[in-house]
This record gives sequence, structure tokens and C-alpha cells, in this order.
Amino acid sequence: MCDNVVKPLPENFYKRFEGSLDGKYKIVMNMTRRASQLTGSYFYVKFGQPISFSWGSQINNEGYFVIEEESSAYEENSRNIFKGRFVNENRIEGYWKKSSSNDSLKFELEEKYTSGSVKAGMKYLHKEMDSLVTISFEFPDFKTAIIKDSLNKFINKFLLGKENQPSINTAAFGEAMQDYIERYTQEVLIDTIFGDYQPPYFSESSLRIFFNSDNIISLEGFGYAFEGGAHGNYYYDYNNFDIRTGKRITYKDIFVDNYIDELNKTGEKIFKEFFKEDPDQSLAKQGWFGFDDGFFVNDNFVICEGGLLIRYNPYEAGAYALGAPSIFIPYKEIKNIIKADGLIGRLIN
Repeated sequence: MCDNVVKPLPENFYKRFEGSLDGKYKIVMNMTRRASQLTGSYFYVKFGQPISFSWGSQINNEGYFVIEEESSAYEENSRNIFKGRFVNENRIEGYWKKSSSNDSLKFELEEKYTSGSVKAGMKYLHKEMDSLVTISFEFPDFKTAIIKDSLNKFINKFLLGKENQPSINTAAFGEAMQDYIERYTQEVLIDTIFGDYQPPYFSESSLRIFFNSDNIISLEGFGYAFEGGAHGNYYYDYNNFDIRTGKRITYKDIFVDNYIDELNKTGEKIFKEFFKEDPDQSLAKQGWFGFDDGFFVNDNFVICEGGLLIRYNPYEAGAYALGAPSIFIPYKEIKNIIKADGLIGRLIN
């Protein structure tokens, strides 16, 4: 590896990488940096199933990083790790280590935007007051003309609740952050709704690029808020867009008519297998109270290279302690309901 990064890396960025493990296992990685934290995911081209970074993934000012793969309490293996560095602003190298053994594989990845993907920057805005209240926004900064207006409208609506605004107005975010701090001052310091207790308020809202290939860009929305109580609340919100038009993609764009029964049937089978539930009993009887009226695949989905990632938010499928469970439905399992001439028809092997 090179001894020095060519120039300091931006404090906040988005990068799309392509390369391989051990020179033969091809992967694609979407990486976002916010100060010392890295978020994102990668997938093996052969399988197309995303593997997300855990919240413990970090990078330092010299470009050295450790990426821990997200694990689940329902998975037998714990976290695998990428450990490496930026050898220049467009290339990363290092070693990937499997958690269940001492074996490691060298990885080499180059920043690359193939036809059907787009470049983007990242913006991070935050404001705090005396460590008592903190609010932040994070979102992509798109440059491509075709999708810029459409996605900026979505960003403004998602993060600020403002309709039909094709430009990002930093001042509007500043006003939203100041309003949040003033609400804290009124509720906690003046009205003393918590009595003598002064809990910190914390609000984080972000949109990050999860998938960026095949003329499709998928955004992962994440929000977390703590305003007193036993714990904070969080959610995930996924949205997919056609890069060629900027149009938001729905199930009707990718599935044939009357698809829902087959999708739910396949989703339930995969859900029970992944979470090791009894295939012959309803999920409601096994503690998943969100499925009291029967299993359903919600519309909180990400289009991926090899299938659909479906995410359920806390309390949607079960208790808060169960987190935000997700399942991956391979295209090959639902190919009979996918439009052959639709947006993902070409992704079916």
C-alpha cells in the first residue's frame, strides 16, 4: 500500500466502489462518511444480497478504516470485518477477515460509476446547545441534471415536510434546527414538563445511498429521536428511483397485476426460515404480534442487485426489543410475478 493519501479526504462524502476480494470475488460497495463514522453496504456481484455496515464502522483522518458487517441475533455468525485504508481518494485496499476463522482475504476497490449509476456528494448539518439538545440532517447532494430536481424535491419533503421544492435551501434546514432547540428551551427549561429533570433532546434525520446501479438509485432514510422516556425511537424508510427519469418506483412498476398473494406467501416462508420460526404455525402465535391479521410484505423495500430487501420498523412486526427486522427476497423466488419488461426484469438470472 502507499504510505500517504494523495490529499485529505472530505469530512463527509459518498463513494461507490467496485473491486474484489482475493482477486476473484467481485463486490460493489456504497460508502458514506460522516466525520469518523462510516455507513453503507456492499454486495457480492454473484449473489446480489446487500450486507450493511454496522454502526461501529469508523475512519480516521489518515484514511484508515474498520468496517464491521451488520449482524443479527438470529444469525449464527458474528461480524466479519474489512480493515484497510484509502491509498488515494479513489482507491481503498486492505484485508477482509471472517469472524469465524483467522483466514483473511485481500480486497482492492476503486471508486467507479458505471453506466446506470450516478455521482453524489453528501451534506451534513447539525446544531447543538450546551450538550442538552442536538439536531442533525444528512443527505446526498446530487449533480446529475435528470434526477437532481426530482430527488431534491423528495429530500425537502422527507426531511423538512416541504412540497415541490427542487432546490436545497440550507437556510431552511437552519431554521428547522433552531426551531427544535427553541422547542426544547420552551418545554424543558421554561415549562419544566419533566419537573427538575432536564433530559437531553436528540434528533437525527438522514438519507443515504443504499443502492446505485442498473439505472436505479435507492435511498435509505433513517430517523432517531430521544426526548425523554425509557428509550429513543427510530425508523427506516426506503425509497427507490429510476435514474433515467427521477420517478419514484413502486411495486406496481416492477410486478404484474395480482402479485400480492404470491409475494406475501414467499415472504412469509423466508421470514420463518430466517428467524427460525415454526413453519406450520402462524407468526402471530410465535410472538410476532404485528402479523395478527396474517403475514404481509410491506412497501418499505430496497431494490438490490439480486432481490428485494424488506424492512419492518420497530413495533410493526413485533416488540421494540426485536428491533427493525428485515428479510431478503431473491428475484429467483418471485420471478413469476416480476414484469419481464419492467425495471428489474433484466436483473433476473
